[in-house]
Amino acid sequence: MDKLINKHVDNIEILENQLDLIIENEISKIDIDAILDNPKAELQRVIDIIKRIFLDEYADKAIELGFDFGRKMDKKIEDDKTILIDNSKDPKLNDKS
Repeated sequence: MDKLINKHVDNIEILENQLDLIIENEISKIDIDAILDNPKAELQRVIDIIKRIFLDEYADKAIELGFDFGRKMDKKIEDDKTILIDNSKDPKLNDKS
């Protein structure tokens, strides 16, 4: 189960890193003159771009990662609950050596 959790965390970190790069890229495009003229409008413009990119490209990926993680966890929990019974007729099967 640890491997499953670690893989999920790694996948989320990959998405976070990709989003960080997009944010840095958009912030680097801020027009200084526009900031001086109307800081609120320019910052809102950048926020809207980042929000749109996140919703268009990353929200679905994040949701799918969550659903996939949930399905795998459910399967792992079910697998761990399964008890295998040996149908052997050997009366000494459970004797300790």
